[in-house]
Amino acid sequence: MDYPLYYLFLVFFAYWLVDLLATLLIIDRISDWFSPLYNFLSGYFLVALYFRFILPKFKIPNQRGSAILILLLLILVFIGSKAFVYDVALFNGFPRVFIINELLRVFFFLGLTTAIGLQFDKQDLRKKQFEIEMAHEKLQLEHRSMQLSSHFVMNVLSIYASKITLLSRDLAKDFSHFTSLLRYSFQDFEEPQALEDELVAVRNYLQIQKIRFPDISIADVVQWNPIASELPMPKLCLLTLVENVFFHGDYKDKLNPCIIEFDLSLDASSDFWRFTAFISNKVLKRNEKIRSGFGASSVFKILSYQFGDRFGYEVESDDTCYTLKMSLLYDTEFQNRVN
Repeated sequence: MDYPLYYLFLVFFAYWLVDLLATLLIIDRISDWFSPLYNFLSGYFLVALYFRFILPKFKIPNQRGSAILILLLLILVFIGSKAFVYDVALFNGFPRVFIINELLRVFFFLGLTTAIGLQFDKQDLRKKQFEIEMAHEKLQLEHRSMQLSSHFVMNVLSIYASKITLLSRDLAKDFSHFTSLLRYSFQDFEEPQALEDELVAVRNYLQIQKIRFPDISIADVVQWNPIASELPMPKLCLLTLVENVFFHGDYKDKLNPCIIEFDLSLDASSDFWRFTAFISNKVLKRNEKIRSGFGASSVFKILSYQFGDRFGYEVESDDTCYTLKMSLLYDTEFQNRVN
């Protein structure tokens, strides 16, 4: 419903077709096609002018009076022109039936047009509200990654990395997971972000957590095709979902290991690339920690906004277990395009 006048035309065209069908069922044939065609075109012209120029004035308090006057004038011109076309004698006796029928027709059309206009207003309001929410989510995400100068930090870490390499290559390798993840977090949100970048960040994050927690109990499978470097993925979305496992999940329970699976493969039914995610963990009750406010619900909003109905997810959650199934289809619109 991005083109209201076009949508309005389709509605009234459908109404006109139904009216024609009803007429054919009653009188079997239509001998004069001029009348139905004129009724449709003049009626649509009336409602289009009302929708485009008059209805918006009713939303502004100090313009409602002029809107009423313009509407009355428009109705008068509409009925007068129709009387002229049909040669109705307006001044030789009062054509009561004609005027009543036309007024009823006009009020019906205007009422239907008003209802459509309100629907568009509601849609625009939802769209603006969603855009505001997205802007807020982005601010939260940017706030979360606020830091010292990235150039300064990475230069300092490079110095430390070179010294660590002299001491232990294994330690240097472990340290590289942290520097790679940090470098990714410093990237500008306006820069193109690829699915591969996010998956590499997830892999580095998991390696760091395994170093932090030797007794970790987690089964992770993060795999992708090289095409992932050409597919878009908003920054930190997947990483946030993985981080939630360590924030809310019992990642040390050997009997109930956390499961994290990310996979990119060809969809058998469409021959497009489909990215799937499966996360499952036992819920660990703990004291609340201060968070930035950017969590799974924010991720779902961002992915829905970016990918529309190509994105879908299912969450099952209770006091003991959390499970997320997520799917994203990269169809023709998103093939070979990092946004």
